[in-house]
Amino acid sequence: MLISNDLVGLQYSYLQVIVVGFVQVIFAYGMEFTNVEKRKFLVK
Repeated sequence: MLISNDLVGLQYSYLQVIVVGFVQVIFAYGMEFTNVEKRKFLVK
């Protein structure tokens, strides 16, 4: 029982790390995209 709980906890922490990293990457891409769009708008 303890082993299965540890495995679940381990999988959850891995999932958390992946999700947080994924969100950060999306946020960084989103910021870059809005910056590019702003530059295009300013150039026009």
